[in-house]
This record gives sequence, structure tokens and C-alpha cells, in this order.
Amino acid sequence: MRAKDLIAGFRRGAIQLRFLDVLTAVILTGILLYVASLQFATYNRAPQPVGSSAAPAKSP
Repeated sequence: MRAKDLIAGFRRGAIQLRFLDVLTAVILTGILLYVASLQFATYNRAPQPVGSSAAPAKSP
């Protein structure tokens, strides 16, 4: 195999997607959608009233 033939394999156009390119895009899209769903789940909760906390305050 000549070096010229090896380099020619890397010279593909932007439109020629291979299986690994598509698989990578699908995996990254899935990860981004999962993280976005976790992030926006926080905004769907009702806001807590001001001054309330999870634990009661200790008096000295």
C-alpha cells in the first residue's frame, strides 16, 4: 500500500459521512439531550418561599 493511497482515504468530502461519523453524532446528541433534561427539570419545580430552609435554624 502506497502512502498516496493511504492519504487519499482521508480526503473525503464533507458530505460523505461514514458509519462512525453518524454513530458519534447520535451518541453526542443523546448525551446533550439527557443533560438538558436534567438541567430543565430544576426549572419545572415550584419556587420555595423566602425564608424557608430544609433544616430548622438552631437557636444559640
